[in-house]
Amino acid sequence: MTRQKAKSQECALLYDTDSGLRLIGGQKIGYPANHRTQFYHVHQANRRHGVGIRILFPRSPDSAATFARVDGSPCAALSIEIRLPIGTWTSTADVASDELLAALPPRSTTKPAEMCVLKFKLHDGEQAAVDGLGIPFIGNDEDDGIVNHGHLMGGVMSLRDICAQTEFTLLFPGLFLLPKGRTSFSKDFPNPIQDVFPYSAGYVYLAFPRLSPLTCLQ
Repeated sequence: MTRQKAKSQECALLYDTDSGLRLIGGQKIGYPANHRTQFYHVHQANRRHGVGIRILFPRSPDSAATFARVDGSPCAALSIEIRLPIGTWTSTADVASDELLAALPPRSTTKPAEMCVLKFKLHDGEQAAVDGLGIPFIGNDEDDGIVNHGHLMGGVMSLRDICAQTEFTLLFPGLFLLPKGRTSFSKDFPNPIQDVFPYSAGYVYLAFPRLSPLTCLQ
């Protein structure tokens, strides 16, 4: 079986606050933000199918610790992933109105000019799965405050509160995701959904030798 990669698109998290519309992320879609936010959908054989939101925090180049991906390549950013397994949510999608876009900061690019908004709502009793919280991180002062000390991100809410949401609103450049969002991505995943061995939670099972605490410190 050919392994399929998670497909990702740059986006921004959108919030309607008492002080107006606010964005978290959106650096790569033209907004004046310090962070990249990505949306992805997974249909790999070794992971539970679903969609997710990724928030990237650049690591300090002066950090004493070095982090690497599975393939050994350097990992220059901490990735916080909020995963929404298929079957636990529904989505809606619409074209971003002129009024909505006018209420946001100006973009550095107008291509594409049209944008769309996707909303994901978890079913009652469901919650997102989160990867990346608790991993050691050293970044700039702002990111250190957000990741390690619970400071508000974008002046909106803390990282843990973002991950604990049951509703997520995402802003995308272009309209290509409209049909998918309007059908809850029903054509992107197999039906019926099969559990992933040995769990249905989306993890690959890895067996490690048991080590004592003293061994781990050597």
